Amino acid sequence: MPFDSRSRASVAASRKRIRAREVALERMLRAARKLRVRRDRQLRALKAKPKSERALVVAWALKQVGTHEDAGRPNRGRRVDEWADRIGAWMRGQPWCGSFCWNAWHEALGRDLDRRTVSTVAIRDLARAGQGGYRRWKPISQVLPGDFIVYGTGGPQHVGIYVGGGRVVEGNTSPGTGGSQADGGGVYIRSLAQRRSWVLGVAEPAYNS
Repeated sequence: MPFDSRSRASVAASRKRIRAREVALERMLRAARKLRVRRDRQLRALKAKPKSERALVVAWALKQVGTHEDAGRPNRGRRVDEWADRIGAWMRGQPWCGSFCWNAWHEALGRDLDRRTVSTVAIRDLARAGQGGYRRWKPISQVLPGDFIVYGTGGPQHVGIYVGGGRVVEGNTSPGTGGSQADGGGVYIRSLAQRRSWVLGVAEPAYNS
């Protein structure tokens, strides 16, 4: 075979190999683009997925941490009064741990629990009956984020919102073991482990999700 013929054959073979590599690369790039599109769709779906009602109540409760009564005005303050007024003018100046939990549903979900449940006794009784926006009364071993933990010695005295991780966000309490635990001056995160002996039970609101 003449030299020129061998050269042309070699060049043609090289071009075929190069083209085959280009085709393989194009296929890989198309596959990568499809994977990227699929991943982006999944990420958008996750971002668009609405939070559960429990998660919304937990997020609301955590945002309220640090809310305080006005100095020298027990059970009074801008936010405390705002929460009280939704129950009724009579609620101003009253202990507000139950009002805090009631307003969690009102503000986070746009739904109202029975207004009587600003009382911790009513929270327990209506939860036991499965009424007033409550599904059931249950032991602390079954607590879930968004549930209301009711405390007391001999009867209901205080209530807070369980937010997970052994933490409870409570209104109308004190930041530590000092001061009133059931009629303190603000919204604080408390440790369930430190308060477990004070727990009476758990009121589970009737969440849709």
